[in-house]
Amino acid sequence: MFDERSLRGPWFQDGAWVRLADGNLWSLPLPGTLCANQGQSAGEGQSLTGLVKAVFESEDRAELRRMELALAIHLLGRNYRLGPREYQHLLGFPPSSPLLSAAQEAFHAVALDHAAFLLPRPRGDVAPSPTTIASRVAFLFKALRPLMPYRFLRSVKACLRGGLPV
Repeated sequence: MFDERSLRGPWFQDGAWVRLADGNLWSLPLPGTLCANQGQSAGEGQSLTGLVKAVFESEDRAELRRMELALAIHLLGRNYRLGPREYQHLLGFPPSSPLLSAAQEAFHAVALDHAAFLLPRPRGDVAPSPTTIASRVAFLFKALRPLMPYRFLRSVKACLRGGLPV
C-alpha cells in the first residue's frame, strides 16, 4: 500500500478527492490551479486542453471512459511522484468493483470541471471539427509518454486491446 502524503510532489494542489483502487483518497488538481502554481509551460497546458477535448469528442462510452482515465492519469501525475507500479496499484480496479464505478463517476465530474474552465463555449451552430479515434489515441499516448515509462504504456495498450470495464 502506498502513502498518499509521502508521494505528494512539492507542487501538490488540493483538489477533487477520489477514492482509487487502493481504497484511499487521492487528489486531482482543480482547473485553474495548475498554471498558476506549477510554472506550467504552454506545451503542458496544451496537453491538458487536448486531453479535455478528447474526452468530449469521444464517440462511445468505452472511449469516453478511456479518455477520462487518461485525464485522471495526467492529473495524478501533476500532484504526485508516481511510477508504473504506483499507477497500476492505484488504477487496477477489479472489474465489478463499486470503487471502479465511483472512480469513473468522479473522473467524469473532474473532466466536466476542467472542460468548463478550459474549453471555449460553442457559438451558434458552429460544428466541432471532426477528429478520428486514431488521432485522439495517438495524442493521448504522446501526452502521457513523458509521465510513464515504456513498460507501463505497453501494459495500458494491452488493457485497451482487451477492453477496460466500463
